[in-house]
Amino acid sequence: MKSSAPPPKRLAPQRKRHTTAANAPTPIASSSTTPPPPLDLSIDIPDENEHISHDGGAAAVITQAVADWTLRDKPSPIHASDDDDDDEEEEEEYHGEIDSDDDDDEDEDVDNSQQQPHVEIPPGYAPISPDELSASSPPTHPLLLVDLKLLYACHPDRDEKKLLLSQWNDALSGKGGDDTGLNSDERIIEWLESGVATHIDSSTEVAHRWEDVVDNDHRHDASQRQEEEEEGTSLAVLPYPEFLTVNPTQEVRSTLRLWKVLHASHPLPVMQRLLVHLRNTSRSLRWKVEMHNQLRVLAMEEHAEGVRRSENREYEEWKGGRKEKLEKLYEVRDTFLLRVDLARDRYEKLVQERERRVAIEMRRRRGDAWQQSKPVVRETLDDGNIDVFDQYNNYDDDDDDGWGGAIPEEDIIGHDAGNMLNIAYGQDSQVVDDDDDNDSNEEWSPVGMSVVVKQSSNPAATGPELETNRQVNDTNNTIRKLQPITMDDNAQRKSKRLEKAKDQSTSQNAIAKEEEMVREKLKTNDERIAEAMLRNLQERLDGVDNLLENLQEEEWADEENDEEQDDSNDKIVEETPDASEMTLLDQILAMILGALSMTFSGATCKEEHFRYIKEEHKSIVKEWKETFGRLPPSFRAEDDTVSIAHSNKLGDADALSKEKLSAMCNDSKDWDEVDWDALMP
Repeated sequence: MKSSAPPPKRLAPQRKRHTTAANAPTPIASSSTTPPPPLDLSIDIPDENEHISHDGGAAAVITQAVADWTLRDKPSPIHASDDDDDDEEEEEEYHGEIDSDDDDDEDEDVDNSQQQPHVEIPPGYAPISPDELSASSPPTHPLLLVDLKLLYACHPDRDEKKLLLSQWNDALSGKGGDDTGLNSDERIIEWLESGVATHIDSSTEVAHRWEDVVDNDHRHDASQRQEEEEEGTSLAVLPYPEFLTVNPTQEVRSTLRLWKVLHASHPLPVMQRLLVHLRNTSRSLRWKVEMHNQLRVLAMEEHAEGVRRSENREYEEWKGGRKEKLEKLYEVRDTFLLRVDLARDRYEKLVQERERRVAIEMRRRRGDAWQQSKPVVRETLDDGNIDVFDQYNNYDDDDDDGWGGAIPEEDIIGHDAGNMLNIAYGQDSQVVDDDDDNDSNEEWSPVGMSVVVKQSSNPAATGPELETNRQVNDTNNTIRKLQPITMDDNAQRKSKRLEKAKDQSTSQNAIAKEEEMVREKLKTNDERIAEAMLRNLQERLDGVDNLLENLQEEEWADEENDEEQDDSNDKIVEETPDASEMTLLDQILAMILGALSMTFSGATCKEEHFRYIKEEHKSIVKEWKETFGRLPPSFRAEDDTVSIAHSNKLGDADALSKEKLSAMCNDSKDWDEVDWDALMP
């Protein structure tokens, strides 16, 4: 029906803003937990080749987005600019903030990289930046289906409707002279939250029908216009503004690029299915782009976690057969020990035969000289070619006064005189040695100063005693004739002794070299083969011992700990979530499917629409479990510390497993392919 009131001259005033909680979408599943904190827009989105942190990164960010879907803040007045340089500077500033977040987490990434091995992420999983995309047009463009009756609280006629749409388009293009175009994203969020508008795209039937109405409006007669007004003249299709303002950074983003990010495909069918629902949901474009990238991060983490769980399962299976492998290794080691002993006996017999032939050849060449130098030569060979000359330097260790070391008495007075001295000192049984007070008068000097020998107390000594006394007297006379040894005499004596020792050492070294040459010349091929075989068997035995030592230490450690830590970690990873508790995937689907309009569900009533959402929810959850092997774990504020600690335990256990595998000298990590029979000699 037509209104008699004059058409409005400007846009109707804005309605009072609704709070976020007042217009929250209907969730698919109920939960008694309180909503998490709002989404932090400064969260870093890692690149495809960056390390993925497993301290609840994607789960925390997505869960924090449950309470705030609009990202709405009160904007400050700004002026849009079409200068590309300004846009590039703002983009660089934004990316600079992301880089700073990377720097803050650099230490944690280094620690995790030392604990956890890098998992290669397939292409197509990484988040997408709008600036990385080309400027080509996407297959569709976003539109808004606005109910003007709910917006203006009246049923506008055709002329009022055309005027309102014209004013809206002028405001979006900036022709209105105010900042409505710059704040259009905030107004769109209000409309979507309050149910005044829903999201559609140019591929929907409503959009095609609206285009037909606009193109053929001048062809319609009065009856057709009356029918359209009665059926749905309150609905209008509005385009999105060309640029959207990002609060609170006041950054202007291209609507075309944001929409193109939402059209990016994913290699996993379940992710592609979820991203299509995200693109069609009635939420802000900026929110959908953020959620799009966070879902990609979540898929990357789930893929990496699946790879680690698979490796851990393989390692656990290998540990199950470790005892059998240990028994086989012990058998292999016993066989090697037997072969090494046999090879050593054969080699030693050949060496003994060669030494016999070397002795015969050296006697033929050197005669008795070789036999006399044999101990010295052997000592020279055993000590690593120690010069025989060194053994004569021991006499000069205490030569501090220049007189040389201790001089044997025989070198000074001869052997005969030495024997007489022994007799003189009572070392002969025939000499009477009385221990009385006169013993203190006995003096003797090795350099011939004076010798006083106690005379026999028997004046009637005859026979052997007289002969002994006569010899002692002769010896004393000989000693008195000796001249004191001067420093020059001692130097000459020392020089001669050293020269003699040097000549002897040179001769012995020459004999040793000649003997070694003869020994090498007489070595047979059988001896060389036996030596090589013994060395080869010994090296293989050492390899088996090292492998056996590593395996046995691990076996003993597991027996002591009863594998409690590994079992508890496996139970936590494979734990089935409580049916009464909303998982992270349930929360994500509640945000996405709860804001899906009936236009995309194909339903004709609300009951059919909600039934479609419920079935779609169950189907996506089932497909997710089949793809990743589990549901993403729930992440609540009270579980933050526990989840991070648990993820670190998983990283430690996984790094320990990798270290064990590398210590076993098996880079392929597939012990079933090891040729155990090849270890047998």
